[in-house]
Amino acid sequence: MENPNAPPTYDTQPGYVGVGGTQQTMVMTAPAGGTVIINQAAESRPSSYLGFSIFVMLCCNLLFGIIALIFSVMSSSAADDNDFASARTKGKVALGLNITGMLVTVLIVVVVVALVVSNPLLLLMG
Repeated sequence: MENPNAPPTYDTQPGYVGVGGTQQTMVMTAPAGGTVIINQAAESRPSSYLGFSIFVMLCCNLLFGIIALIFSVMSSSAADDNDFASARTKGKVALGLNITGMLVTVLIVVVVVALVVSNPLLLLMG
């Protein structure tokens, strides 16, 4: 008889992967009649940095943002094909391009502001 105070249990939907990945349990019967249980943690989906790439493309640096967006989409596509090594590599490339795009933009803004502050006539001549 079930405990009426116990919380209800739910079956997971086929193909559902939880937030932290899933655990695969394999039960094998040893030749001597014993049972061996092996728990293997499934590899989690690597980040593609798609949102970060869109932000950099729209707000910081169009060139680096578009290239990072392409790598983010390629990373997502590789993860969909269960090629997590390639997805992780392409995601890291996208992250590097995003950070580079932001740093280049900040550097350009700092240089332009420094030039305008040091020589206000540049605005009038330009």
